[in-house]
Amino acid sequence: MRNKIVMTLATLAFASVAVAAEDGFKISGDIATSVFLESGKGDNVNANGTGAPTLVPFNGENSGDFSVDQMELQLEKAMGNSGIVVGIGYGRLFDTINNTTFGGAPKSTLNLTNAYFHHKVGDTGLTFKLGKFAANMGHESYSYMNNLNYTRSYAFTDLNPFFFTGLNADYTINEMISVGALVSNQAGNSDYDDNESKHMGVYGMIKPIEGLSIKLNYLTGRDGATDGVDYRDTTRINATVAYTLNSMIDLAFNYTDLSTEDAADPSTLPDVEATSMAVYAGYKMEMWGAGLRYEMVSDDDGLVFGATPSGSNDVSVITATGWYNVDQNAVLKLEIASTSADEQVFFDDEGQADDAMMAYGLGFMYRF
Repeated sequence: MRNKIVMTLATLAFASVAVAAEDGFKISGDIATSVFLESGKGDNVNANGTGAPTLVPFNGENSGDFSVDQMELQLEKAMGNSGIVVGIGYGRLFDTINNTTFGGAPKSTLNLTNAYFHHKVGDTGLTFKLGKFAANMGHESYSYMNNLNYTRSYAFTDLNPFFFTGLNADYTINEMISVGALVSNQAGNSDYDDNESKHMGVYGMIKPIEGLSIKLNYLTGRDGATDGVDYRDTTRINATVAYTLNSMIDLAFNYTDLSTEDAADPSTLPDVEATSMAVYAGYKMEMWGAGLRYEMVSDDDGLVFGATPSGSNDVSVITATGWYNVDQNAVLKLEIASTSADEQVFFDDEGQADDAMMAYGLGFMYRF
């Protein structure tokens, strides 16, 4: 089955090249592969067994097998002030997005990444987007090539959506200020469709000085369970500050808060909340670079790591990444991450509860 899907992607790539010569067509793609090791077993399911499984932001299995994390082909067609974007992806990343094996080892799956129509209304500064498109929340992206580190933060993986399906409007007021509004399906990282699960959001971007950008997001709505019965009313608040000090140094700070409550019966699904604060620092030269991320996740209610007997759990992660640009389209990344928690929410190599985890790995990315 996997070979058939890969062949399908290859066929689409060659077919797309055939039409790329037509005016207005653009073809692009991303490939990301890795080998990652973790000190714990399995996917580090909550060791206390009292809450939801733990999803760690590392790619690959503990056995050190080779992982195809992302293969994506994207086709864009420009039509004056309008355009169409369609993307299809394959890899373990999309199993995480689909949430199909929550708590189990990620498996490579097929996913429609983008499928939207966009239109710019003359010179008014107003732009519309309709369909399925990448979310703009947080400092990170679903595409590996766009991120400082190879792996992603808990905030991006577990607290924010990867994609939206709906209608988005952006309005650029001037060079310093832009705002937007969104109406979409549920924000959960899954392909489950439910008319009861709709979201509305507003956001703004401010660039007060050169190199500095401040992005604010507010998203509220209802997420439906896969059985279509239990619903959670959710509120997400996200703030990102990014500063480019010079051509070599980038700094950023990201804050994310997700709170949920049962839409019908609070006794069935209790109110839970989790927050993440992360700082980023990147240094890049022509051929090589390095990135550092420190994230602190407050998860007292067990939204991310599962409930604990004490009802209190802070988790911190330090991720250090070094990369080498093989050429202008190919990057090799070496990464190590150290995770520690107040509670024993991980398993060690012997299957015993542990409050720490170490992960290290090698990733290769290529963009065309």
